Amino acid sequence: MNVLGIDFGAKQVGLAIWISGVDTISPVKTVKNTKAIVNEIINVIKAYDVHKIVIGWPQLKELQEAIKRFITKLVTSLNDYKIEVVYIIEDYSTRDVVVDARAYGKSWSQIKKMKQIGIIDSLSAVNILERAKSLGKI
Repeated sequence: MNVLGIDFGAKQVGLAIWISGVDTISPVKTVKNTKAIVNEIINVIKAYDVHKIVIGWPQLKELQEAIKRFITKLVTSLNDYKIEVVYIIEDYSTRDVVVDARAYGKSWSQIKKMKQIGIIDSLSAVNILERAKSLGKI
């Protein structure tokens, strides 16, 4: 069963995939959080034959409500397509990616550019999947 990791943000949503049988977690892409987000993620779910979603669960109540609405809309839009949703505490997933980037010698301006083009968000989704794996959720 392939698993989609989601780092849900107010402006951007990072996506990563865990491919069963290969045991590899890879960033997929980052998409803008617009009205088209559900359809874009459905396309990824179908392209990768995903049957489980692991989504980061933040401490911010406003973002929790937005995630609940998003997941409800996503699952409803999938109709009869069976998908399991798992929530993983994701506090500091983005910060951890930034710390790693700095440790690998990236400058703040390079990190800012990585954030603008979505690399940071998809790597945060990788972190969320890695946490889920370490907890035995995937």
